Amino acid sequence: MNENRSRWPMGKTVGGTHMLNNMIHYKAERKDFSDWFERAQDLDRFLEFFEHDLWSNVERGFTTELGTVFIDAAKSLGGIGPRKELEKLGIDTVVDLPQVGKNLQDHIGTGSELLLIENSLNLHPVDLVHPANVWNYFTSNHRQSSLSFGGCEAVGFVSLDSNYTSDLQFMVLPAGLTSDGGVHLRKILNLQDSVWDDYYEPLLRMGQPAVTVLPILLHPKSKGQIVLKSANVRDTPVIDPNYLASQDDVTVLIKGIRLLQKITQQPAARKVGLEFNPRPFPGCSMLPFDSDAYWECYVRSVTHTIYHPVGTCRMGHSALDSVVSSVDLRVHGVHNLFVADASVMPSLPSGNPNSVAMAIGEYFVRSNFPPIGMPTK
Repeated sequence: MNENRSRWPMGKTVGGTHMLNNMIHYKAERKDFSDWFERAQDLDRFLEFFEHDLWSNVERGFTTELGTVFIDAAKSLGGIGPRKELEKLGIDTVVDLPQVGKNLQDHIGTGSELLLIENSLNLHPVDLVHPANVWNYFTSNHRQSSLSFGGCEAVGFVSLDSNYTSDLQFMVLPAGLTSDGGVHLRKILNLQDSVWDDYYEPLLRMGQPAVTVLPILLHPKSKGQIVLKSANVRDTPVIDPNYLASQDDVTVLIKGIRLLQKITQQPAARKVGLEFNPRPFPGCSMLPFDSDAYWECYVRSVTHTIYHPVGTCRMGHSALDSVVSSVDLRVHGVHNLFVADASVMPSLPSGNPNSVAMAIGEYFVRSNFPPIGMPTK
């Protein structure tokens, strides 16, 4: 990728950045959150979201939901954050919270154009907006129309015997990076032109359709951080996700690719003409194809964000190990300032975090404004 960077778009819309993603609902399990809360009753309250819905009115206090990136910048510019970092930028420290901006975690995936398919599924962007397809959407059963698809058609989970519910997720997409003819998707992934010309464009030229089944690392050991670039509010923060700093993360993704190879050998996959792309990836051709060394090179070359950053205002017990209290999501040392979004997650869930972020919002309401008759915190 260009400058070895993964692009992180921000959503300027009601609902925030998650509105730009697939909005997949993942029903979480208790074991993934066993170390999030000190008290069992707090964990029970959090998990109630996945059992039934209950909303209350918020009347007092100020709650922020700026997201994992901008919440840290807002806090730091306001003097809430690591004292040493703030002093270097000439910002007066209001509350010294060393963990602001730390503990950045993100789901990452690999495997674009790894799977070739004999016949097109007719789900490329051009197919979707074809006049005949649009006409059928309005005149036939729109629920069965390809225009009703969310983009991600299925997900699968694999446990590698860790303490989590799952360690790998497979996200199934009916098209590949080349499906839009190189107009937009390659820019989202921030691919180098030379890599596109060598690896992707030949598939496009041959009319070779591809599908995508992304192996996704659910619990990376690598952690990054977000820091201020300057004291100027117009300067964007410096985001360092620190992807693949841990060799264990590379190993898990390679296991995902190996599992994907086994999937392509199944009768159902063979029936639709699914096969692995035999073309070596640029920069990795000096290594024996299909060796672990080759796949490590591949993973380190074309692994990218799945747009699930969390953790930079993690909740916990004290200002030394966290930014907000796990009891009520109140910012340590600040009266009536709360954070209720994905940034408070101490770790990533074993699936898409959209539903978990919603559970955090309801946990905030339940913890601070319980309905009449419900026990207080």
